[in-house]
Amino acid sequence: MDLAAELGISPKRVRGWLRANHPRPDELKGSNWELTEDLVSSVRSAFAQTPTEKLHWAGFIRWALAFQKLANLDDGEYPYKLRIASDIRALKDAINESDSSWTAGVRRALGGRNNLIYLKNKIKLIEWSEKDPESSRSALAPLLDEGVPVETAVGAFADNAPPSVISGRGTKTTFASVMLMGRDPTRFPPFATANAGKAYNLVGYPAPANESDEAGIYENFLDFLDTFILEGGKVGLVVKDRLEAQGLLWAIVSYPPPKDWPEAERQALRGFRGEIEVGELHNLVAEFVAATGYPNEADEATKRYREEMAAGLTPDALTAPDANLLRRLGGPAYGSPGPQSPFMALTSVETSIDRVGRTLSHLLYGEGDIAARIDQALEDPRFKTPGLEEAILTKCLAVARPDRWLPVYVAKGPRGKLAMLALLGLSSTNDGLSRGEQAIETNDLLYQTLEPHFPDDPWGMMSFLWWLIRRQEPGPDKSVNSLANELLIEPGYLATMQRLLLDKKQIILHGPPGTGKTYVANKLATFIAGKTTAVERVQFHPSYAYEDFVEGWRPTLTDGVAGFRLKDGPLKRIAQAAADDKATTYVLVIDEINRGNLAKVFGELYFLLEYRGVEISLMYSEAVFTLPDNLLIIGTMNTADRSIALVDAALRRRFYFFPFFPNQPPLDDLLARWLKLNKPGLEWVADVVDRANLLLGERHGAIGPSHFMRKDLDEEWVSLIWAHSVLPHVEEQLFGEDDRLADFALTKLRRSVALDVGRFPDDPRNPV
Repeated sequence: MDLAAELGISPKRVRGWLRANHPRPDELKGSNWELTEDLVSSVRSAFAQTPTEKLHWAGFIRWALAFQKLANLDDGEYPYKLRIASDIRALKDAINESDSSWTAGVRRALGGRNNLIYLKNKIKLIEWSEKDPESSRSALAPLLDEGVPVETAVGAFADNAPPSVISGRGTKTTFASVMLMGRDPTRFPPFATANAGKAYNLVGYPAPANESDEAGIYENFLDFLDTFILEGGKVGLVVKDRLEAQGLLWAIVSYPPPKDWPEAERQALRGFRGEIEVGELHNLVAEFVAATGYPNEADEATKRYREEMAAGLTPDALTAPDANLLRRLGGPAYGSPGPQSPFMALTSVETSIDRVGRTLSHLLYGEGDIAARIDQALEDPRFKTPGLEEAILTKCLAVARPDRWLPVYVAKGPRGKLAMLALLGLSSTNDGLSRGEQAIETNDLLYQTLEPHFPDDPWGMMSFLWWLIRRQEPGPDKSVNSLANELLIEPGYLATMQRLLLDKKQIILHGPPGTGKTYVANKLATFIAGKTTAVERVQFHPSYAYEDFVEGWRPTLTDGVAGFRLKDGPLKRIAQAAADDKATTYVLVIDEINRGNLAKVFGELYFLLEYRGVEISLMYSEAVFTLPDNLLIIGTMNTADRSIALVDAALRRRFYFFPFFPNQPPLDDLLARWLKLNKPGLEWVADVVDRANLLLGERHGAIGPSHFMRKDLDEEWVSLIWAHSVLPHVEEQLFGEDDRLADFALTKLRRSVALDVGRFPDDPRNPV
């Protein structure tokens, strides 16, 4: 075509553009197309915008030369695809024999070693050939018939394949290209939408028009390969055919940088691809280490737990699985797989344990592609076991193969691997992937990107990713000053509370009633967690027990039959949530902590309060349990009921204690400050409360400021609160001393305060 020669491009590119843009594409038949002057002008205009010499071939060819030196491309990739082409040619012979057994050839051609098509699509195509052999034959046969033009064959397949079997132009093009390998893979190599698109972007090569059909998409791809071969030849890159060109393209856009390359070269490749800037990622990792102190003792303990669990996942160990070790997989050790009640129940039944062992043995050591083995464990009746879901399967892979797998067990969701990839400026094709394929692709992209910064340390990679997610999440104003202003408490005091809470993970606010302990505890919990959904509250009382707090059997009625089921308590629920969401700090507020029988309520968990991250088995479920580092506990203690001196010494050692007494920081003058800001004219109430507390002389029974810190406070409410809330409390404190009660009458105390104030003419509290 003279026009193509004039523009310095291949005739195929011109034909592809015309098919997509010609007003009557049916007129484009044969090889001698008659073009109007308007069409010729349009072609010149379209291709003048991106002449070959202006495309960015230099960088692409530079990396092609680097990858071409790798033995695995020429010795592995190329022969591997030739073998797949051979399988497909065998299918061509079977189809031509018009024998119903040809459908078995489809299974052979698409199964086993053929990973050029996503597993889910392969399964649908195989099932289609078996259920509807005539329709599938008529769609597939033209692709394998050398006598049928490629454009016609691809169009016939695209038109005849039902949408329920295969849909989307890119997906149809991929399958058609793989079947065309049966003609000659060196002329018709496999196509993949994502990789081709990345290559076009890197070079600046025109992508197929939006209106292009499957044939146009594939022809655009072949033209890219031809141009790549041509441009490479100009600078010494010798590519023998399109199949090799396709292999180099795949390597350039998607292969991990080889580990034996210098680090600068590995980083340069990532930079060329437009992945996260190397310097930026390096700085983020440095910030993560500085902010978290990674690795700490808990991190090192977690790595030891992985080694212990890995010992139970060897081929020999899985022939007779250890139930206790399997239960550890469902717990938070080496990363939580999320709530796993069905899996825990599964590991309590001996026959089920054996089945779990067989499935995990196939997953970890079976034959075939690992993606297929994951999918088989999830979907194939031979291996699928209810309760053994994706998160547990990927955790087993991470435990057994830390050289390959990250301890991040879900792909989707706001904290899944896809979200993590997005934060790193990466993306998964996520186009028709099976769950197994998606698990591998998302894992590999993350692992390959972070491995230079965390060599042989997948736990470090995971910890960094969780930190990065939390860093990106918007939160409320985290300034201690803002909380201090709201609570009218000195910022330094709040900062100390926060610091010690983060240090020991547990604090208790103790003091008499009405001093705002619960209010401050809730505000501090939400402030530290950053969101109310990460805070849980519970109140202890004398009948509260371990079964309420941790786990216990509860009566249930199922289909009219009475029974019992094991129910998780608030501590177990929030610990699981914290283990599942390492990027968030969770806080459990325990109100009136000293009203419960603490030894009975906490049970074996006393130990975990001091040794975070260490595993123990729970009393009823025997499930492995830990208290994660990102779970904090704030307790409140009413000292009018029980002095701190009477609290169990073991509990006292595990908590920091903060006094909340009206006559000492942070509460001294709190009521006076609040009244001045919110109820000017009622400041005398603070003086009355101070005088009453002085008369009481009992700090554990003092009158707290919270009684009067209400927006509708007026003199009437002061009288009502004093008569019906304060005086009953005073009577309790003065039991047996009725003669002293008269001193606590509101009018008497108010008069006494006024007289005291009046002795000092300059006192601003003097009545005007």
